[in-house]
Amino acid sequence: MLLLTITRHYLAWHYTQGLSELLHLYRNFWWFINRLFSIPHLYSSLLAPFRRISEVQRARWSFEDFATRIVINTLSRLIGALFRLTLLLIGLLSLAGVSTIFFILIITWFIAPALIIIGILYGFALVSRF
Repeated sequence: MLLLTITRHYLAWHYTQGLSELLHLYRNFWWFINRLFSIPHLYSSLLAPFRRISEVQRARWSFEDFATRIVINTLSRLIGALFRLTLLLIGLLSLAGVSTIFFILIITWFIAPALIIIGILYGFALVSRF
């Protein structure tokens, strides 16, 4: 009788509070990776100049200064976009990896009690042969 009570309490915890805590853990991982890689900030500042390196317009206009400013500002933005895009992709791949691992974990979480019971019954079947 005690075994049935323990089993009932375990299953109630496993499919309610345990599952809730597992999903809370997933949200914490999602939040951490999102903040670690600053994904929203990287996305919003994708084309910003690298380390704010940019050339400003001088008081006197000349074609050489204009061309220099265009080249330096364009290169700075391209380098910044390359670094930010690399970090953004690493962050998104990390989120995809965590999501894949948690998907597998959730499936395992749902079938774990059945696997325990099947394992116990299989053990009894092996012992009864001898």
